[in-house]
Amino acid sequence: MDIKSGAEFANRNPVAFVATIEGDQPRVRAFMLLFANDNGFYFNTGARKDFYKQVEANPHMEICFFDPEKFEMLRVAGKFEVVEDMDLKKKIFDEREFLQKIVKSPDNPDFVVFRIAHGKGKLWRPVIETGEAPPETFEF
Repeated sequence: MDIKSGAEFANRNPVAFVATIEGDQPRVRAFMLLFANDNGFYFNTGARKDFYKQVEANPHMEICFFDPEKFEMLRVAGKFEVVEDMDLKKKIFDEREFLQKIVKSPDNPDFVVFRIAHGKGKLWRPVIETGEAPPETFEF
């Protein structure tokens, strides 16, 4: 497995569960993937949210994508990285009507696009005979 196949899995299963740490307490919430490619896994959030405060304090996170039809999951661990590319932010804003209603403008300082650009991925697949196959892993 490599970043390309990990990105394909994530793009097919865009609802992800994102884990962060607040102090010594784990926090998990669902996010909708914007897209994934060879450069990482891309999401957006609001700068005023607790999530953003948590990743500013500790940028390490883990994301889990789940395929309910195959009962497979991809876990991606890495560091939060803000994406400052205004052309990309405009493209994301223009393509997603729900963002236009919420943030009003791609240059709104509360509109944060982020990615995990480097880290480790692990694909887990169930196997009926043994209960579990060895996970496929990759680094990116």
